Amino acid sequence: MNKLLHAVVLLSLLTWSVSAENTTETKSQAPVQESLKLVGEGMMSYLFWDVYLARLYTKSGTYDQQLNDTAIEFNYELDIKSAALVEETIKQWRELNLDEHPQEAEWANALLEIWPDINEGDQLLFHIDENGHAQFYYNNQFRGEIASPEFSARFKSIWLSEDTTAPKVRKKLLGDSYKKQSIANS
Repeated sequence: MNKLLHAVVLLSLLTWSVSAENTTETKSQAPVQESLKLVGEGMMSYLFWDVYLARLYTKSGTYDQQLNDTAIEFNYELDIKSAALVEETIKQWRELNLDEHPQEAEWANALLEIWPDINEGDQLLFHIDENGHAQFYYNNQFRGEIASPEFSARFKSIWLSEDTTAPKVRKKLLGDSYKKQSIANS
């Protein structure tokens, strides 16, 4: 019986040791944006408050409406409740004249679970992976995924659509890509 107890304790310690190593490995992985190139950045302000500094990253360093391997990083300048972020997301979709999607309520509930309340100095990163799935990171820690290319396209349109409610931020996010698009459309 003693040998069995020792074997169970030893096995438990070994299991804990392996999972601790895996956790450390996960935490030490480079942030997503380090594998991408900065396209541009812009400050989102409301009245006289700076809300967040947004940065757009892509694999190539330019934005050409590609869906995958795109990330938008938000560095917050003030505290915001997660419920307010979700509410504003849906409001922005209506401002873009996007009809209510059949999965919109499901997406909103998922965002409420994924996004924590934001404090000044926090970072939230939205990454569209190679499958078109939306991945969210909070202070460079993975928080969750919405496995829907439709959600990803709608979410990024808040900042990158020509019809965005923040055209000055869009222009800064697109950086030189915006200038190239303007010249091409002339």
